[in-house]
Amino acid sequence: GTGIVGRSGWVELTASDTGGNGFFLVFDNALTNSDGGAFPVAPSRRLVFPHVDRDTVLHIVNTGNQSNPATAVLAYNNTGVPVGGTTISLGPKAGWTGRITDLLPSLTALDGYVVFDTQGDIFSTSSDTLVGMQSYQRGDAAIVIGQRDSEVVTTGYAVHVAAGGGYTTRLKLVNPAAVPQQLVLTLNGANVQRTIPPSGRLDESLAQMFNIS
Repeated sequence: GTGIVGRSGWVELTASDTGGNGFFLVFDNALTNSDGGAFPVAPSRRLVFPHVDRDTVLHIVNTGNQSNPATAVLAYNNTGVPVGGTTISLGPKAGWTGRITDLLPSLTALDGYVVFDTQGDIFSTSSDTLVGMQSYQRGDAAIVIGQRDSEVVTTGYAVHVAAGGGYTTRLKLVNPAAVPQQLVLTLNGANVQRTIPPSGRLDESLAQMFNIS
C-alpha cells in the first residue's frame, strides 16, 4: 500500500491465539520474477546461508530490542576452509541487506556458504535474535531462508527433482560440525555415498551424482 511504497524493511507477525502456518512471496511489477519462502519460526543466534556467490543478496535482521554490535560474518568454501570474515553492527530491530563483496571485497570468486553469528568476539553476548534470507536471480528469482543451527537433519527429503530436458537439480548440503559427515543419497532405488568435510559443503548436480544422461 501507499504506506510502504518505496521503503524497505521487514515485517513481524504476531498471532493472537494458537498461531498458524504461512509463507510470503516476492515478485516484480511485471510478475516475470517471483519466489517465496516460509516464515522463519524463531530467531537464532547463528544463521547459515548455504549458497553464496558474488551475486547473492543477503538479508539479515536483528529482531531483538538490544544492539548486536559485533555480529560475525564468516565465509567458507566447499572444503570447509574459512576464506574471509568480518563483523557488522546491527541495531535493535534493524537489518542489513547487501552482497558478500560489500563486506569482504576480495571475495569476488566466492562459491560457498556464509554464517552470521551474534557472538562475533569473546566480549559479545550471544542472543537468539537473527532471522534472514538470501536471494539471487538466474533468469528467475530464488529465495532461501537462513537456516538455524537447530534445523540440522539426519534424514531429509527433496520432494521434487528434475534432470534433463533443459532442467537440472543441484544438491547443496552444509556440514556445520567439526567432523566429517558420511551421507547416503537415494534416487529411484539407486544409492550413492558422499563425505562432507568438517565445516564443508557438498555442491553437486543429481545428474552427475547418479550418472543420469
